[in-house]
Amino acid sequence: MKNQDKSTPATNTVKAIHAFLREGEEPMSNEQIKAALTADRVDPKKAVSEIKLKVKQAQNRQRLADIRRGIEEKASLVSEAGRKMGAAASDLMSQIKTVIDRIALTQPQTAKVYYRKLEDAKPEDLESLLADLTELSEEEGSEDKNGP
Repeated sequence: MKNQDKSTPATNTVKAIHAFLREGEEPMSNEQIKAALTADRVDPKKAVSEIKLKVKQAQNRQRLADIRRGIEEKASLVSEAGRKMGAAASDLMSQIKTVIDRIALTQPQTAKVYYRKLEDAKPEDLESLLADLTELSEEEGSEDKNGP
């Protein structure tokens, strides 16, 4: 495979600067450097501004990639939390239904009320609803043991 030489103004400039720097071992003055670059048809100011622009563009691309990566990581965390919350909410609802079914055996009207509460409950309300139902169920159980 042949090595193709892709020539652009920026690569030509960098090559010219590299060749220029390798030529002499003696330090050159700024005027000599400018004269040598001008002789090679390289505008130092334009070359510097092009290089600065390329560096800035590369930095911006890197920042954008970092931001995208951060967004993707956060989205993944939010998605995982949502899955866990969904599973937890499903488990809580199952526990609540079990307790309501137990209450329904002795207090069907109370169970109806709690079924309606369950239907209207928001996910963040499920834990307190389960606590209320568990307490009611335990009170009912202790009344049954102690008698009327």
